[in-house]
Amino acid sequence: MERRIGKLVLSNNNSKIITSICGFRFSDFNIRGRIRLWKLAEYLEWIRMGLVREAGFLPPVRNYMLFVRAAKYSIVGDMKPLIPELGAKVIPRLEVDHRVSAIGKSSYTVREMLTMNNEGKEAGDVLVDSLIKAVRMNPQTRQPMSLGEDMLQLRPFCDGADVERAETALDDAAKKFVHQFVVVKSQIDFNKHVNQSIYLSFCEDTASLAASNGIYPSVKGDFDEENIKSFTVYYENECKLGDTIHVETWEAAPRQLKFRVLKDGKVLCFVIMTL
Repeated sequence: MERRIGKLVLSNNNSKIITSICGFRFSDFNIRGRIRLWKLAEYLEWIRMGLVREAGFLPPVRNYMLFVRAAKYSIVGDMKPLIPELGAKVIPRLEVDHRVSAIGKSSYTVREMLTMNNEGKEAGDVLVDSLIKAVRMNPQTRQPMSLGEDMLQLRPFCDGADVERAETALDDAAKKFVHQFVVVKSQIDFNKHVNQSIYLSFCEDTASLAASNGIYPSVKGDFDEENIKSFTVYYENECKLGDTIHVETWEAAPRQLKFRVLKDGKVLCFVIMTL
């Protein structure tokens, strides 16, 4: 199903609400009707980096790059109504309320709320509430750059909401499971490294294998049947074409799963899932 913008409305100096035709496909959901986390992250990234920039909320990337450093997603609504139906005359429409919530020297955080669009009626229920922290990078040196006036002028409108840091060390007492992946061409994005959403696909695949092997004390049977309430991703280092990586996972607390994506012992990505 094609993803297309419907309309974009400027709410104030620091908010744009985007309405688009739902672009989720059957393959974006698992066999139990649960949204795949990496597909949800990919969809919001597409909205953020495509539609929002084209609409002028973020300036075109010319002499810098934007790298996501951390992202927290809270799934607070029922995603099943977004599963496409064959022959359906009415296609679900989504709204994304996108606003900057915190601004630093070289990084900023945006809050995005995904809701159903009720065709001019009362506001729809919030499906996903997320915080995305990105850093402006020099494309040649891969080092942070200071934000420009285009972003700094939004500081008075920010509410300070941000993604908290987390400890990425392995819990010594935890029973862990490890799975290996090799990065292929389809997983590389325009920044010439593994796309941010792909790390979540690595973790979801590893979680399914770990659950089937009885690694998680509070997860019994099929991991696809679990309702994931929230997940937070921390990006530490890049991963490129042909790299061999290992994903470690363990249950840190009841119904809280953790993941470390490693290359040669170095942490590339750290993920916390709450079930």
